[in-house]
Amino acid sequence: MPTIRVLLLFVLIAGLSSTGCSKSSTSQASSESSSGSSASSSKSSASSSGSSSPSSREAAYVRDIRDFTAEWVLSGGDVGTFKRRVAEIAKQDGITDWEQDEGTYRGIGRGLKKAGLSGQRFSDVSANLAGSDPKRAEWIQKGFDAEPKP
Repeated sequence: MPTIRVLLLFVLIAGLSSTGCSKSSTSQASSESSSGSSASSSKSSASSSGSSSPSSREAAYVRDIRDFTAEWVLSGGDVGTFKRRVAEIAKQDGITDWEQDEGTYRGIGRGLKKAGLSGQRFSDVSANLAGSDPKRAEWIQKGFDAEPKP
């Protein structure tokens, strides 16, 4: 690819010098070409780094929710306090709509398992936190199943 650019540059220089264009025009064209490819490289780098950031941010958010949920279960807190604290964690981690975010409920499920819940106790707490939303209940179950045994 670089050899093609060099070849094109020589063709451009040869063509411009035969038409009487100044050397500064050639330098400017070369400079614009280089800056265009640099901008393209920058966009590519930003794009690839941006694509890895959300997944690591999401993983950190799920861990934060898991850890808080486990602490909350073990301390015997109330649901209102739980929801307020989850909203705070979500805000800190850049989640704008935690109540519709799958990661929130997967983190809750992981936290319930980390706290050692099982059987009817898990079902009761899970149902209370999912409300009447079957999708949330499914996400909690997925998180619970994904968490290693305590």
